[in-house]
Amino acid sequence: MTSTRRFLHTVLLCITTLTLVAADSIGHEFWVSPSAYRVGGGELVRVSLFHGERFAGDEVARNVPMLERFEFHLGGEVTDVRGMHGATTGFLRPEQAGHGVIVYETREYINPLPAEKFEAYLAEEGLDEISRRRAAMGETSTDGREAYVRCAKALLTVGDAGPFTGETAPVGLPFEVVVESVGGDAVEARLLYAGEPLAGRRVVAVCAFDPATLIELESDADGLVRFEPERAGAWMLTALHMERVSERRDDVDWKSYWASTTFEMPSGPRVAGGAGLGSGA
Repeated sequence: MTSTRRFLHTVLLCITTLTLVAADSIGHEFWVSPSAYRVGGGELVRVSLFHGERFAGDEVARNVPMLERFEFHLGGEVTDVRGMHGATTGFLRPEQAGHGVIVYETREYINPLPAEKFEAYLAEEGLDEISRRRAAMGETSTDGREAYVRCAKALLTVGDAGPFTGETAPVGLPFEVVVESVGGDAVEARLLYAGEPLAGRRVVAVCAFDPATLIELESDADGLVRFEPERAGAWMLTALHMERVSERRDDVDWKSYWASTTFEMPSGPRVAGGAGLGSGA
């Protein structure tokens, strides 16, 4: 490769990376969307990432420099979700039957906002506690210097694994929504932050086939939320946790963790993925 071609290649890579960072910073919700939530053993699964709201959004390209992990957990084994930098689709081909979890975690993005916009963002996301803390520290009129991490999951049933009842184990994300039961008439999930239950946080549930209806919940002392969905299909649970950074930093004051889990209720027809269907795309 000549020096000129090498230079152009470097410039294009930088432009691509900047574009991907900008794209990932837009949108209130972020989710993992498999091509289907139930697949046969050895079947190719296409995995897409979306940002937007209520299962309506834009595909997000894989940004390798900002990717902490993108993998599939099943039966004690972990495999990578394969894909190219800049591509909007990843791939996996699970062989073992069972109920697994697709895991997506980013590295830290920096998201500074002017004071007014930051306060509006806190109000919209129900982070009144953070707004009050800023006021107590005399920071209401100062810019919001935030870093954030995406912590997204999708539940996937492979082969003849029997009915999915929702029992899944934590996967070690900094902040995660762990679905514990979708049996009977109710869904139960637990919020974990640094591996411990997190109380008093808002959790929003939405069904892909009824995106106009939001179910807003609050985690109890054990980090649990429970609701009774009125229909089968693809569902998404989202939660947001923000805290003051513990170490002295010159670039950020707050760090947030955006968690989501998508899954399919066990009854009803096989549901294919896609932004509009909520299975993710």
